[in-house]
Amino acid sequence: MTHWCQNPIYRSAIVPTIMTSDRYKEVHKYLHFCNNDEQEEGDRLHKINQLWQMVNANMQRMFRPGRNVCVDESLVLFKGKLFWKQYIPNKASKFGMKIFSIGDSDTGYILFSIIYRGAGHEFMFPKEKYGFVEELR
Repeated sequence: MTHWCQNPIYRSAIVPTIMTSDRYKEVHKYLHFCNNDEQEEGDRLHKINQLWQMVNANMQRMFRPGRNVCVDESLVLFKGKLFWKQYIPNKASKFGMKIFSIGDSDTGYILFSIIYRGAGHEFMFPKEKYGFVEELR
């Protein structure tokens, strides 16, 4: 909880004026983004799916990309239990969730992200239509 630490490098100027660290912990404890009764069978990201879709929609709405875009593979540190958690030895955070993002090459702004959900993950953009195809020699 770096917002309340005493080191000025990490301390946030705004957050401690809004709430105490105890209040933050209390809010965080009960923060919930979904209705568990509406969970679809096999939806591995049910608890954050609506939030993730809303963030993606807002990212696309807020920025018009330039001509050059890129696809980036990121590993987000995650210490919880996931059966699709990835291990990439050359990353700073070796274990976590793999996220594929489309971003603007000039600004680095992320336009769209997909959380990789392990083997059997079906991308909304089929590899045969949008992916890399090796040339036959």
